[in-house]
Amino acid sequence: MSQDRGSAMAEDLAARERLAELEKENADIKARLAVLESIVTDSSYELDQRIRKLS
Repeated sequence: MSQDRGSAMAEDLAARERLAELEKENADIKARLAVLESIVTDSSYELDQRIRKLS
């Protein structure tokens, strides 16, 4: 029974670590999306600057 509990705790820890990774990835994607959205709507000067920043 303690093996089951230990296994469940290990799975919980792995799930929490994966959740943290996915949350960071999601935040990175949101930031990139914000830049891309602003590129679509910005003037040509700022457009050039933001495109360079993405490279």
